[in-house]
Amino acid sequence: MMSSSKKKRNKPVVNCRLVADECSSNVFPYEGKSVSFAVNRGETVWLRGPSGSGKTLCTLQLLGLHDIPGVTDKSIWDDRIKLKERSGMLLQQGVLIDDLSVYENIKLALQADNMPCEPR
Repeated sequence: MMSSSKKKRNKPVVNCRLVADECSSNVFPYEGKSVSFAVNRGETVWLRGPSGSGKTLCTLQLLGLHDIPGVTDKSIWDDRIKLKERSGMLLQQGVLIDDLSVYENIKLALQADNMPCEPR
């Protein structure tokens, strides 16, 4: 017997969208002045491209670790997902994020492991 209720669609956990204004052409490397993608529960996203194509810049903007001048993050997250559980990032090598101080880089790594990060 079939149920009369509609099948529940998988709602994306996040609809990511970065949009650039006209003045940001020299810092936003994407054609069409926007980048958009959706991530469903259980999916992993792999940003792939040549060196200098903007993968790290895009990721840092989406994680809130860097602001690209003239670019607006219009991402929409599922409200049920806690802020600290929304995203993570694995770099190719042990790399420090240029826009953060050494302390902030270490603090970020400690927070990711749920370790205390306050100076003594």
